[in-house]
Amino acid sequence: MGASRRVSGPGRTMQDVVLIDADAAGDSARAAGDAADAPGRAALRPARRWWRLTAVLTLVVVVIASLVVDRREAARLAALEEVDGVLAPVNGPLEPRWRAADLRWLAPAEVDGRIVGLESRQDGSADVVALDPATGEPRWRTPAREPGPIRGRVRCALPAGPAVVACVVVDEVVITAESTTGYSFAPTRARLLVADARTGEVVSDSPIAPSTSIAALREDLVLARVDAAGRLRVERTDTRGQDRRWGYTSPEPLPVDDFRQRSVSVEVVGDLVFIGRGAASWVLAPDGELLDAWEPAPDIELGRRVEALPGALLAQPALTADDVSRTRVLDVLTGHSFTAVGTPIAPSLTDESLAQLVFLQSADRRELLAYDRTSGQRRWAAAGLADELLTIDGRVLRAGDGQLQAIEGRTGKLLWTTPVDRVTEGPPVTDGRVVVLTHHAFDVGVVLAAYSLSDGRPQWRVEVDENLDLVAVAGRLYGWSVPGLLALR
Repeated sequence: MGASRRVSGPGRTMQDVVLIDADAAGDSARAAGDAADAPGRAALRPARRWWRLTAVLTLVVVVIASLVVDRREAARLAALEEVDGVLAPVNGPLEPRWRAADLRWLAPAEVDGRIVGLESRQDGSADVVALDPATGEPRWRTPAREPGPIRGRVRCALPAGPAVVACVVVDEVVITAESTTGYSFAPTRARLLVADARTGEVVSDSPIAPSTSIAALREDLVLARVDAAGRLRVERTDTRGQDRRWGYTSPEPLPVDDFRQRSVSVEVVGDLVFIGRGAASWVLAPDGELLDAWEPAPDIELGRRVEALPGALLAQPALTADDVSRTRVLDVLTGHSFTAVGTPIAPSLTDESLAQLVFLQSADRRELLAYDRTSGQRRWAAAGLADELLTIDGRVLRAGDGQLQAIEGRTGKLLWTTPVDRVTEGPPVTDGRVVVLTHHAFDVGVVLAAYSLSDGRPQWRVEVDENLDLVAVAGRLYGWSVPGLLALR
């Protein structure tokens, strides 16, 4: 409220005037305005509070959803780390780092942070070695065979239990046949060399049947050979090849090959022991039980061998009454089988997300076919050639015919395709985010390239100037080539 004054003057009468302060006037005007606007403003305030609350809640939902996605992705990648052959996360281009020129075999796992392999040279000598995966420098070296005349092969295995590497070393061979393309040899003297995989110290070195083939089964060895009567003998032993767990002997002698020789090879697929000899095959359980023995009719030339597929499956070549080449797919654990036209393609890497499917290339090599392993029904067909397959996250990755493609595993729907010119030897590899493979590029030659697993977009490429057969060991990438092993980091 302002002060009170009397105002007078000529021709004026005395009056009482009240002076109002400017602040008070402003307050009164604002009060009047507030009173006039009160209904609208009362409605606006709750609306503003509502939009602020909505924005906050939206932000919270986005953050939570992002965290859930990140955790799922982290869980997915962590699960893939347990899959054999998966790379550690690839965060950029992988460059050639070092080469082991004479390396011819690489163990499927590291031992004490080192890679274990076999060096084999032109002079006939061979060494078992352990290399630093970062530099390629030898950490230990154990001679397996001295230089000398023509020698046979050296085959090695790395059991999962004690840290040892076991090798069948053929010291002497005899020439059984000669042709314009070379010689055929038969081993006449061999030994089993066992070395500590941590130090290279020789654990044992003892004679063994010259025809012996070797593989690792869990913490033990599987040794397959042809005995003096020509029969197949298979044994599961300790890592020194001495303590026998079980044995199997075929009831009849094996037939001889075109060079009048008998030979066998053994491999372990999953926990099943697979022995092959020509087109014939035997499958044994881990306890030595015979699950399947198969040999085609002698008067039929199939041109293919039996193949072991993931999931205790065998792919046996077959002919139908109309002489069409087919494949009989046998589940050796259940005895269930079905026959389909085409040749089998085993995924080089699988996380078992599509374990229910069996893949075949059509007889005319124009389609990839997926069959249900239980019913034998064809689930889908995808046009195109498949030289190599990966199955991961419910998708089929196919490389071949100048394309890299991703196919939805349940339906056969094409998800994406990327031209990659001609793919070189060997399968693609992945870390779960990108697919890495070598292929020819028109402008520079052979490249190592990465493509997004989600959409096939190119990520990077590096010139390597040679065909590489890629392999992952302990998450690290290596490439086999004619000169030897190339490390890529």
